[in-house]
Amino acid sequence: MSVPILRGIAPHGDLYNRALSAIYKYHIRIIDPDYALQNEPEVWEKMWRDPKIAQAMRQRLHAVGGGPWVIEGDGKDEMDHAAAELCEVAMRKIRRFNESRFELCQAIFRGRSYAYVEGERKKTKLMPGLPVMDWWLPKYLQDIDKRRFQIVPTKLGWVDGKPIKVTEQLWNVSKAEWEDVVDKRAIVRFVYANEEARLGYGRGLMESLYFMWWAKQTIWEEGLQGLERWSQGIIVGKVNTMREGATDTNNLGVAQELLDVLHEMRSRHVIVTGTDDEIDVVTGGMEGHQMVMAFLNYIDSCILGLIMGSVLPFGGQEMEGSFARSETETETSERLMQFDRNMLDETLSETVLRLFWNQNKANFKKLGLGEVNMPHFKTTQQERENAQIAATIISTCLTAGIKLKADEVYQKLGFTKPGEEDEIIETPQDIQMAMQQAQMGMGGEEGEGEAPPEEGQQEEEAQPAS
Repeated sequence: MSVPILRGIAPHGDLYNRALSAIYKYHIRIIDPDYALQNEPEVWEKMWRDPKIAQAMRQRLHAVGGGPWVIEGDGKDEMDHAAAELCEVAMRKIRRFNESRFELCQAIFRGRSYAYVEGERKKTKLMPGLPVMDWWLPKYLQDIDKRRFQIVPTKLGWVDGKPIKVTEQLWNVSKAEWEDVVDKRAIVRFVYANEEARLGYGRGLMESLYFMWWAKQTIWEEGLQGLERWSQGIIVGKVNTMREGATDTNNLGVAQELLDVLHEMRSRHVIVTGTDDEIDVVTGGMEGHQMVMAFLNYIDSCILGLIMGSVLPFGGQEMEGSFARSETETETSERLMQFDRNMLDETLSETVLRLFWNQNKANFKKLGLGEVNMPHFKTTQQERENAQIAATIISTCLTAGIKLKADEVYQKLGFTKPGEEDEIIETPQDIQMAMQQAQMGMGGEEGEGEAPPEEGQQEEEAQPAS
């Protein structure tokens, strides 16, 4: 007896595959699947108005796109270093490059970011010792909003069994129409989490932030409306429902009249009633306020955790924790930032740096660098070094016979390597002598730097004249 093959009955894969084919085969353009942007067209601008979200986003963008950078050669040869030095000199001529990198990093939240590389060709001496040559140099990276780009299939339907290709179009503001990008080499395109299901538009953190932001606005609205009730309390006016009303007034009318009177009196901050009327003022408790603040603190902690990868090292509201936990979360955040830096470095290397490299191939050949591989862009990592821990590790390595580079040792300890004319301190006695000399140098202006008088001379000067 043969066992039947078990098959799944949920058509999830079929639904996805059919929808994907329909998008590329029948649609004129591919719509951006950004859920936050579909529900709130100005969600990006509104999120920047939230202080906590803006603080966290700026911290991450500055940590990723605001650090120092270098151009590294593809190899260790002298020619590789020479090519990297030329490229670095040219890249440092880009105006407001730090701000441009900051704007490109917004793809972490929005899924995509674009920039146009403005450049010019001019004859100049790029470095001392080089002849005057005709160089193409990048000048500025002009930011372009991602909503000005759309992805469209180049052909509707399958042709000769070949897959459909897509292209990006840019909205021409002056002509008010979509146009194909003519020079794609001059476009910097940074896509974050470029999954197939995102159709080329990437997946940013803004979709997850959208729910927290929406909930926070709702809580703020309810909390602000509750301030009046919590601060002024509630006035309770009691009406005798068994009392017979007048011919033209019923109990409901009497209650409405009392409500109107209490509203008017409350606006004047005074209440006057008869001896037969019963009025109670119920002061507002703190339960509603505490609930609102608890929800806001929870949402803010979620926002910090989502954006920064941790909460403690970045100032969570009223949050305390152990030092070990803070150090662990700092390390987790640093790994997150380093991943983003690597993505930015790859993007800048394959766009701006490659454009400069290809535009000046003739010059590199004249300088004997035609066979050198293109260098790459690298954002240097800024870690907070603990000098005491670094000194312990260095001492252990030297004791074990492990050779260390002097430059890296000085960098770990936070010192600079002394030059040939610098005075060197090698022993503890040298340190003590240097401190004594520094204390002597802090004396008065008169006699500063002079040798102290001898003991006998001091006694003679101390005797009064006869």
